[in-house]
Amino acid sequence: MTKKLKKICKLTLIIIATISIFNSCGVVTSIPYEPIQFDKNTSENGLIFGSITFPNEKAKFNGYFVQISNTNSDKKIAEKNSTQIRFVPQQIIKMKHDGQLENGKTYLFVLERKAGNYEIPFLRLFTNYGYSTRDTSINGFNLPFNLKKGEIKYLGNIQFDESMQSNIHPVQLNNNFKRDVEAIKSLQPSLNWSDAINDETIKIIYSK
Repeated sequence: MTKKLKKICKLTLIIIATISIFNSCGVVTSIPYEPIQFDKNTSENGLIFGSITFPNEKAKFNGYFVQISNTNSDKKIAEKNSTQIRFVPQQIIKMKHDGQLENGKTYLFVLERKAGNYEIPFLRLFTNYGYSTRDTSINGFNLPFNLKKGEIKYLGNIQFDESMQSNIHPVQLNNNFKRDVEAIKSLQPSLNWSDAINDETIKIIYSK
């Protein structure tokens, strides 16, 4: 087998394995492909939205997942209402972030969830070597929030330094409400974004 053919086969395996992981249960895309049908006056759910930003255009991992955990005391309810939001960089030719803002470095997300208490307790990083895969979790922080029926709530702009070479925690939180809400309007124009809530009390709590 020639080197070129080996490279093509390896790339095919990476793509197949990556698609399989990203389409697994409990994982949702960051921006729904179809228009979100949401009526704040009748819905039992709420919407959360925000963004995640990386420091460089070059991506280090094949996939990034933000864990959204429901904290209901009933484990079955908590599990049912928990999910992971996936973010997928370009990786056919080279690893490059493919977000909607800042030359791909910032990805937007919007997600409908049942009303209740939630948290973001970790990020999951997925690496595909072609013949094997690896998952890594970034812990040591927690981002709790509450979601009420009919709400469209902004969680903030998650900043993730994937080089992880700084003395500070690689996950930080900024507020870019105006930028993010204006950008997401073009992706989900059917929603009434004037109802969006900029909850500035949402903060990251770091483990000691």
